[in-house]
Amino acid sequence: MTGEKHGVAEHLEHSEWVPPFLGYAVHLDTFLMTGIVVGFLIVILFLLMRSLHDGAPTGLQNFLEVVVEFIEDLVRENLPVYVSWVTPLALTLFIFILLGNWLGEIPGMQSPTADINTTVSLGLISFTLLLYFSLKHKGLGYFSEFLFHPFGKWFIPVNLFMKVIEEVAKPASLSLRLFGNMFAGHVVILLIAYMIPWYLNWAVGVVWLGWHLFVGLIQAFVFTILTVVYIAIGQQKEH
Repeated sequence: MTGEKHGVAEHLEHSEWVPPFLGYAVHLDTFLMTGIVVGFLIVILFLLMRSLHDGAPTGLQNFLEVVVEFIEDLVRENLPVYVSWVTPLALTLFIFILLGNWLGEIPGMQSPTADINTTVSLGLISFTLLLYFSLKHKGLGYFSEFLFHPFGKWFIPVNLFMKVIEEVAKPASLSLRLFGNMFAGHVVILLIAYMIPWYLNWAVGVVWLGWHLFVGLIQAFVFTILTVVYIAIGQQKEH
């Protein structure tokens, strides 16, 4: 059993580099996997641009138009004030996270979203959008929420503590949910490979692969819709 644990741990380790001017480890494999996802997106866009034509869309164009319309409807239905650039932003988040989740299912590849550094970065993007729209629509009144909500001026310390926890929990929950689901999926598939006889690996692996692809899709959707919801929260003014 110790050997199995050691083998699983080896597969979960990152290739690290410690730049002398930073003082902490950089996960080179995560950078590489992220670059692969971005490169794949660029290739897809290039092929799409070459195949664009008028009339009824077919093939890749048809599929991407369905995805774009779905994300645009999602944004329009949730935002009190529609902002056109939020749609391509949400679309980029969705496709990047989806491809990042699925990349780890290819032998020899790893999901960049199974690295906590990636998911925290994505969570901070969502949190930055929340702050931007909160300040844009509420002005300095946004900061008054930290002092006077929900219990009024007599409980400012309690209000401040609760509001800070509430705001920090938003990017933290986004980051940890995505990381936890993708990391756990890779751990399970490795445990299956080590613990089940080789002649059963393929059957269990196929079932788990299908399930994990579905989970990757759901997690990309959940992250995207919660980001849009946070933007909507930022646009709402207190009455």
